[in-house]
Amino acid sequence: VLCQVPPGFTRTLKWPVEQLYYQVETLIFGRAIERALFPERFILGCVDPIQPLKPELLEYLSAFDCPLLPMRYESAELAKVAESGDMKAFAKQFRATGKTCGSCHKNFRKKD
Repeated sequence: VLCQVPPGFTRTLKWPVEQLYYQVETLIFGRAIERALFPERFILGCVDPIQPLKPELLEYLSAFDCPLLPMRYESAELAKVAESGDMKAFAKQFRATGKTCGSCHKNFRKKD
């Protein structure tokens, strides 16, 4: 399902995370069809950007011959908010992104 959603929405869905993706797209009025047919890149939010995409999805996206940038949901949402120019929303999403980064990076910190 493609639609406009607020930051943080994707993580709240009760859906199998391995099937749930958040695509970031910059809306340009009057150029929606052109941008859908010839995207400049795909920013794709997912639960784990290290895991390979499902073969069907990868085949579909590869047909557009543009960069594919998988990243965690929060990072993709940060990219979307940054494009909007809303600094209050950006600050909120920046903090949310930092929390997800910190939870993973704690595993790699040197233990005292």
